[in-house]
Amino acid sequence: MILIQFPGRETEIKGLAVLMNAFSGKVLRGGFHIVAEPALDALTKQKIPYTVKGPATYEHEVAALRGDAAAAVQ
Repeated sequence: MILIQFPGRETEIKGLAVLMNAFSGKVLRGGFHIVAEPALDALTKQKIPYTVKGPATYEHEVAALRGDAAAAVQ
């Protein structure tokens, strides 16, 4: 899994439209997305710009699953 970011909100919306048709992935805060490597080819073929931030780490995966639902216990 690869961590990517789109350059702007409009590009992000177009990119997500391409990705949702054929790939699974996760959206993180800050506009980061975790996608499979074949998804990068699909984005490139559609001429949607993106920046590869590197491989997705375990921490990225956990953050995507937890989201804001994990609240501190008082």
